[in-house]
Parts: sequence; C-alpha cells; structure tokens
Amino acid sequence: MYTTGKKYAAFVLINCLTLSRIPLSVFAYMEITTGTIRGMYYLCLFLGIAVSDFLDGKCARAFHVQSSFGAIVDVICDFFYIMTSSYALYRLGCLPAWFLILVTVKLFEFILTSCLVRRIQYRSHVFMFDRVGRYTAIGFYILPTVIVLCSIYLPSLVFIIRYVFCISLLLFSLISSYQRFTATVKTNRMHPALET
Repeated sequence: MYTTGKKYAAFVLINCLTLSRIPLSVFAYMEITTGTIRGMYYLCLFLGIAVSDFLDGKCARAFHVQSSFGAIVDVICDFFYIMTSSYALYRLGCLPAWFLILVTVKLFEFILTSCLVRRIQYRSHVFMFDRVGRYTAIGFYILPTVIVLCSIYLPSLVFIIRYVFCISLLLFSLISSYQRFTATVKTNRMHPALET
C-alpha cells in the first residue's frame, strides 16, 4: 500500500504529466504555423503528447490515484491539442472549417451525454465512453500528424489522404453520436423516476 504522502505525490506528478500536453501542443501549433515544418521535430512533439496521454491513465491506475479532476484535465488537454493543431492546419488551408466545428460539437456532445448518464445512474466515472467514439477520438488525435507528415513526405497524396480521413471521421462521428444519444435515452427510460 502507498502512504498518503506518496499517493499525493503520485497524484501531482501524474497530473503534471497530463498538463505537459499543453506546452507541447503550443510548440506543435507554432511549428505548423511557421510554414516550413520540420517533420522529425513535429513527430517528436506528437510522440511526447501521445506518450503523455498513454502513460497518465496507466500510472493513475497503477498508483490508485484516479480522480474526476484527472479525467477532466485529460479531456481538456486532449481537446486543446486536437483543436490547436487542427486550427493551425485550417489556417494553412489544409483542413476545412467544418472539421473544427465537428471537433467542437463532438466535445460538447461527449460532455453533455456523459453528464446526463452520470446524473441518472450516479456513476463514479465522470465520462461515458463508446467504442466508435474512442476510435473517432484517436482519428482526431492522429489526423494533424498524418497531414503534416504527408505534406512533407507524400505531397502528391496529401489531398486524397486528408479527404478520406475527414470524411471517415465525419461518418464515425455520426455513428458515435447515434450510439451516445441512444444510450442516454435508454438510460432515461430505465430510470423514469429520476427524470425532472
């Protein structure tokens, strides 16, 4: 068992690991907007962000310091990276404006449906995840890196790859939205006494 002091130290360090995605995201944004992107440098930034995202949850579970605060910060840091990188690519004409709207709508839908289900079921988890939504989020996460690396190393294919990725993510988003709203309605029907 871990002592209270060790658990608190682990909690702080793990949340610092999560928050490290904010400055890394800023550096990624700055690298994209320079116009002359260094592929390996950007890839290293992305790997730092991805490793941080992978390790923070694993470490929180290993040290038994999972918390609502950590879950919320994790989602905020993920959204910050996705949005800043996508906006940088939008500024360069590499992503359509509707994609930024899609990412923002999916975030608010994720929060809203999670809050509704949690209020009804009194769940301990802050957020409700769906399988298609997870894959969609991964797609949002890697899309900026795919576009950046393709624009450097496969410029003749970047338009096709970008188009296929964006349309696929739109379709996955619609399926995820259907699943989330269906689950929310089903939960409401199962607990009619809790409706206000």
